Amino acid sequence: MRIAMFSDTFVPDTNGVAVSTYNLFKALNEKGHQCFVVTSNPFSKEVVFKDNVLRIPGVEMKNLYGYHFAAPNTKAWRILRKLKIDVVHIQSEAGMGIFGKGFARTEKIPYVYTYHTMYEDYTYYATKGRMETFAKLFAVLAGGKPKALMNLYRQVKRQKYHFGNTA
Repeated sequence: MRIAMFSDTFVPDTNGVAVSTYNLFKALNEKGHQCFVVTSNPFSKEVVFKDNVLRIPGVEMKNLYGYHFAAPNTKAWRILRKLKIDVVHIQSEAGMGIFGKGFARTEKIPYVYTYHTMYEDYTYYATKGRMETFAKLFAVLAGGKPKALMNLYRQVKRQKYHFGNTA
C-alpha cells in the first residue's frame, strides 16, 4: 500500500508527534508498504523530496518553539499525485493536516487520522483556561470524518465522544 503521512513535524525535530510519525513511517516500510511523509521544511525555502520525505517550506513561528507552519503547496501536490497514493494518514491538525485532508478529498482517497494532542490541556498556559471549549471544538473540526481515528493515550480514549468515532 502507498501511504502518505502528513505531519507538521518530523525528524530531526524532537517531539512526540515527530518521533511517533517517524516510528510509524519506519514500521510500515519494514512491513512492505511504501510510506511517504509530507512535512514542513525548516531547512530551506524549496520543496524537497528525498528519501520518501516531501518537505514543504513554511513560516517559522518563533513563539511556538521554532515550529514551522507550512501550507498546501501546488508543487508538492503534483509530486503526490504522481506517487499514486492509496491512503492518507494525517498526523497533525494545522497546516499539513489541512493539506492532507484537502488532498484526500480532492483525489478521492480515504484518510485516517491520529489524534496526538489534547489541546485543551495546553490552552490554560496561553489563555488562563478561556479557550478550552474552543480547543475541543478545533480538535473535532480538524479531525473531520476520517475512515479511522487512532490515538496513543488513555486520556484521548476518554475524549472519543468529541469525534463521534470509537477511538
